[in-house]
Amino acid sequence: NITHFSVGHDGLHALLVGEDGSVYFTGTSKRGEDADHQSKPRRQPKPSKPKKMGRMEGHQVVTTACNSGTSCIVTKKGELFVFGKDSSHADFTSGQVTDLNGQVITQVAAGKAHIVALSTNHEVFTFGMNNKGQCGREFPP
Repeated sequence: NITHFSVGHDGLHALLVGEDGSVYFTGTSKRGEDADHQSKPRRQPKPSKPKKMGRMEGHQVVTTACNSGTSCIVTKKGELFVFGKDSSHADFTSGQVTDLNGQVITQVAAGKAHIVALSTNHEVFTFGMNNKGQCGREFPP
């Protein structure tokens, strides 16, 4: 049974969370949002039926968020994983956002090119494009 889902802004992919904590990718992966490492360039992407995200095996997923080309995943332990176009802050091998080690993340949201995460300490963490102040930080005029 599915307990949570999220859909990318462009409608090309979705993440589904099962009651056992597994996460499934469905749709079209253009930028690695399916967490499937590929050593060679991707062919023209084709939509896929829901498939378990192998790189998340052993993690119990509680919530997800998507944007156009990015998948964000929060585990029961409070870890944040990011795959796809906005994954520059994530470890390339695991997909974990290691700058948030020591924080327990409970929620995540994805904008067009930025990500917002909330911790159990009620702290908000943002990363990604901030050209219009969408991350809540000052930006050059």
